[in-house]
Amino acid sequence: MSSPGAGRTTLLERTITDLDGRRPVAGVEGDQETRLDADRIGRTGCAVAQVNTGAGCHLDAEMMRDALTGLSPAQGSLLMAEDAGNPVCPPFSTGASEPRP
Repeated sequence: MSSPGAGRTTLLERTITDLDGRRPVAGVEGDQETRLDADRIGRTGCAVAQVNTGAGCHLDAEMMRDALTGLSPAQGSLLMAEDAGNPVCPPFSTGASEPRP
């Protein structure tokens, strides 16, 4: 997890490139509005699904299920998921509106 511009997408691009086809790779890219990161990942030859979270600030389980259903990664694929990158709303938040005791 990191702030926008920290290099998450660059790290994924490099990892996919360094794997050099030795293992199938599939990616899920979460973004509030654009598909810029998905396009970057797609240029590596990796199968990629774009999820626009809209007003939401992270990927949730339903979004991931839908992305994976559409993506249908090859058996044995390495799956890489990149969240929207909003440090105010970290991934895997509970959605709880009140602090826990």
